[in-house]
Amino acid sequence: MSITIMASFFLDSPNRAPVRSGLLALSQRVLNEQNCLRFDVHTGTDDPGQFILFLRWESRRDWQTFLNSGALHDFQDLFENGVTDLVIKELTPHFVHSSDRHEHAR
Repeated sequence: MSITIMASFFLDSPNRAPVRSGLLALSQRVLNEQNCLRFDVHTGTDDPGQFILFLRWESRRDWQTFLNSGALHDFQDLFENGVTDLVIKELTPHFVHSSDRHEHAR
């Protein structure tokens, strides 16, 4: 069963440009990982300092393999300065709608 990872955080204004660039590089790297299905970055409409990331993996095991690979260590410095209220959640989909098909997880 697939798993979605949601990461939410706030970022101080002076640090936004390097973090945006870093997130683009991170998304490209993660999407090249085996069984990563999606990597979306959203910012708050009313607060551009709010970031929410959604990563979808084929399985929780694939997510854990990625975490244990140390791949995120390259980006650790990117998130150390100015990031507050970091929350990471593992979410199991009940159903997923897309424009071309409907998937039902349960």
